[in-house]
Amino acid sequence: MHEKTAEVERGGLLLQKGKLEVDLDLGYTHISNNQIFINGFSILPILVVGNVDVQRVRRDFLTAALTGKYGIISNLQLEFRIPFQVTFNQVSSVQGIQGSGTAPANVETSSQTADLGDVEATLFYQLRTEELVWPAMILGLNWKSKSGRDSFQTDDPASEPPSGTGFTSLKGIVSAVKTSDPAVLFGSISYAYAFPRYDVVLHIKDRPSQLIDFSAGNNFTYGLGFAYAINYRLSLSFQFSDSITFSSSITETNKSGAKVERTVTNSFINASFFRMGVTWSLTPTQTIEVSLTQGLTTDAPDFTLGLKIPFKF
Repeated sequence: MHEKTAEVERGGLLLQKGKLEVDLDLGYTHISNNQIFINGFSILPILVVGNVDVQRVRRDFLTAALTGKYGIISNLQLEFRIPFQVTFNQVSSVQGIQGSGTAPANVETSSQTADLGDVEATLFYQLRTEELVWPAMILGLNWKSKSGRDSFQTDDPASEPPSGTGFTSLKGIVSAVKTSDPAVLFGSISYAYAFPRYDVVLHIKDRPSQLIDFSAGNNFTYGLGFAYAINYRLSLSFQFSDSITFSSSITETNKSGAKVERTVTNSFINASFFRMGVTWSLTPTQTIEVSLTQGLTTDAPDFTLGLKIPFKF
């Protein structure tokens, strides 16, 4: 699971024309349920076939991402993000047939994977500058690829968790920033459309495999927060965000040859987060930021520790 792709979504402003910045983002995320939440989209729950009575999934993610930002003109900024993810996965299962008189078997499997995540590109445009009453307004358009390994590319998502969502998406972003010295208030809303996939093969026990259309649920995210300057070197930030991913659906062909669409069970996700950050200015042009993001709902990761180091040119 990663941070927002754009600093403006949590209160930053755009770079000046010709300026270049490269951000190094390091993160550690812990998840203790059977779903993965990546970039506002949910990866479907692990499907288990057989006599499995209890299953617990624990995952730890180490993420490193490089984000390049370039000021095209004074109010237009281009960003490009390349993430890389290492996953440590542990699945504990209690197996046995109820009423059979046999003792259940405890099975625990561990695995480790390292993969490229979903590469993203974002264009930000500052619609208006901050005035006496009105906040600065920033519009964004984000394109996310499906370069990461997804759950459709493995026969066992329990032991080989995906590093990407498996869907190309397009997201629109609206952000507002208002200064009230020594604090800065900010908020954003976004809506992401996931393009359907037509190359997914559905495997069901005792039935022949078939090619289906898979539509991931679109995503709506909103957030608000504020940053407060303790002194000229140290500032604190607090942010609440809620990411809602609507139910996915599949379209398959029934025995009569007609197309039938049905909703995927347990694919509606509501992941809320509370983020706290500390920014320390090492020099007038160099800062370092440490953050803790706490999941507030069962669909969200338990927590994420983040470290961000920007390099300006």
